[in-house]
Amino acid sequence: MLMVYLSMLDTEEDKNLFRELHDEYSTLMYKKAYGILKDCNLAEDAVQESFIRILKYFDNFPKEKCPQTRNKFVNIV
Repeated sequence: MLMVYLSMLDTEEDKNLFRELHDEYSTLMYKKAYGILKDCNLAEDAVQESFIRILKYFDNFPKEKCPQTRNKFVNIV
């Protein structure tokens, strides 16, 4: 699925940054979603939908790994 997300970005810089952020926060996002939904399939769907929303507004997100970025990713899920 990551390749689909990356194909939605224009520059290599954005692709590399998104890959880093995805790798850093996807597990945390899944754990949060699973904690709420108590269903692994629904949690996976929630994370995928969250990444699509993140991509839609990627220019408005902080461009570094930091607590603010982590909180935004987790809050979206």
